[in-house]
Amino acid sequence: MRKNKSAVLRKLDILESYYQILVQKGLEGASIGRIAENIDIHPSLIIHYFKNKQNMKLELVNLLMEKYKSPSMFDMEPYGRTLCSFRLLLSQPASGRGDGPFQGDVQMAARLSQP
Repeated sequence: MRKNKSAVLRKLDILESYYQILVQKGLEGASIGRIAENIDIHPSLIIHYFKNKQNMKLELVNLLMEKYKSPSMFDMEPYGRTLCSFRLLLSQPASGRGDGPFQGDVQMAARLSQP
C-alpha cells in the first residue's frame, strides 16, 4: 500500500479512482471496496476522508464542475468559420433563389451566432 501522501493528494487519488470506476462499471458497480482496491488502499481510508459514498459523490461533482468551468470551455470562436460556411450552404437551395426549406433555420443560426 502507498503511504505518506498528503490528505489533499489522497482525496484526489480517491476521486480519480471513483471516476474511473464509474466510467467502467457504472454507478451501481462503484463500491467503496472496488474504488479502494483500484488504488491499493484500505476502504476505511475512503470513509475517513469522505464519511460516506454520498459525500464522495458530491465532491466528485464539485471537482468536475470546477474543472469544466474554464472560460475556454465556452469559447465558440473556433466554430465561427464552420457556422458561417454552414449558413451559406443552407441559404443556397437547389433553385438558387435563397428561399429554401432551411432558410428560417439559417436566419435563426445567424442571430444566435451574433455576439
